[in-house]
Amino acid sequence: MTSTWKVGRSRWLAIVAGCAVVLAVVYLVAVHTQVGQRLDEAAVLHHRYDRTTDSDARILTHSMAIFLGAVAVAIGLYVLPRWVQLTSAAVAVLGGVLGAGFLRKTVLTRPNLTFDSLYGQSYPSGHAAAAMGLALTMVIVSRSHPTVTRVAAMSLVGVINGLIVFIPMHRPSDVVGGDLFALGVLGAVALLLPVVLGRFDRRGPLRSAADDLPGRLTWPQIRVVLGVALGLAAAGIGGSALLARRSGLTLGQFGPGFPVAQSLVVFLGAVSVGVMSLIVRPTPEITS
Repeated sequence: MTSTWKVGRSRWLAIVAGCAVVLAVVYLVAVHTQVGQRLDEAAVLHHRYDRTTDSDARILTHSMAIFLGAVAVAIGLYVLPRWVQLTSAAVAVLGGVLGAGFLRKTVLTRPNLTFDSLYGQSYPSGHAAAAMGLALTMVIVSRSHPTVTRVAAMSLVGVINGLIVFIPMHRPSDVVGGDLFALGVLGAVALLLPVVLGRFDRRGPLRSAADDLPGRLTWPQIRVVLGVALGLAAAGIGGSALLARRSGLTLGQFGPGFPVAQSLVVFLGAVSVGVMSLIVRPTPEITS
């Protein structure tokens, strides 16, 4: 193994480990402490519970599923001749969604410390994991990283994260947890899958996405990512105000916790995708 691969591998390991640690910390603080639960639920409790009607909630939920499915199909068609990239993308996205569902239902229990039984066990969000997985896949499987690809990927996560909190389908911590879990799964796939597939390929070990992590980020790059993420957060509040009118509500009736929480999940999700688009180069052209 080359020293370049070792450097890239160590960075991916750091990403996976970091996601696991933060995922656990958010879970312990937001789910297993009374203060954390109250802060987490401030975005969804201080309003008339019918801020979106049942029919509107179903429409938005189904629209998200259809939209994410369409993005997945488009990505699959884009990388269809490149079986390694297609397999990596499928494993990363499905692993994030199914893994989030498994953790939410069987492992990450939620004690009712505030006696507000809204959703029960909901950490982490599978919808958020799906959006983050697809957005990161858009970045990694693209042949280059033009501005349009980066902004589209950041927007995908921002829109889904914002809608999840708006409906509301999940608490804010659930969205953050879904994003972190998807990023961690992607890192694990980037490290392991090319090695596993390489054992069955006559051409020998395949290059991993870990081969292509470049050097340090520059401030101009970070500034652009932060600017786009802030713009998406602001747009999310504006979009929520328009959607709320369908139920005859104003954002003021959602309570002060909602705009803060929605802006935070949109911003954090978009920044994560933007930073990854800067530190991960496109995967090599390996065709069947």
